[in-house]
Amino acid sequence: MRRTRAERAEIALETLFAAPASPDRLRRVLEQALVFAGAAFVGVYVPGDDPSVLYLTESAGLPRTLYGLRDGYPAAGGSPVAEVHRTGRPGWLGPDELADCPEARRTPSAEFSVGALPLGAAGSGCLLAVSEHPGGFGTDDRACLELIARAVAVPSGPARPPTPASCPATRSAWPWTPAGSRSATRSSACSGSAGTRSTARWRPCSPSPCPRTCPP
Repeated sequence: MRRTRAERAEIALETLFAAPASPDRLRRVLEQALVFAGAAFVGVYVPGDDPSVLYLTESAGLPRTLYGLRDGYPAAGGSPVAEVHRTGRPGWLGPDELADCPEARRTPSAEFSVGALPLGAAGSGCLLAVSEHPGGFGTDDRACLELIARAVAVPSGPARPPTPASCPATRSAWPWTPAGSRSATRSSACSGSAGTRSTARWRPCSPSPCPRTCPP
């Protein structure tokens, strides 16, 4: 019997964690979202030395600037990253919702969807993924993203961005509706979340300190 995409993703993750630990393990884990969930971009945001800001610690795929994504977001803001970090619930946005935000008007990619998943309990950080497929992330895509999010652990200490004072994490990038709210259920393409539970026995990897410098 042919394995499902989520099952293949789980096997790939188990294989990664069976190998000796390496500095690029987190990036290799995120790359599975490109393969199995059809993501164009995926990144991990966690609290920094200043817990009021969530910093991008690792990413894979196309440049984040194609989608107007930032290196940092205020934890108390209204971005998908902040909402998921605070609530511990996944959320999904389609092109119609994203088109209303100011930053969407200056993004090179006009038609894309966003999925954000918590890295454990509320306050643990967020995995943010972007899809350019019509309809956004489907059921199988979301199941794979949930597996990947569970494979990423929050570091024992805060992320250390190289220049936190210069990070422009003062504006919300997207209008945001948490999964399960009334407006989130209006769009069949962007509502709900996969309910697949992982049976994988890998040890989670820890996001490394952010290697990037924030834009001026």
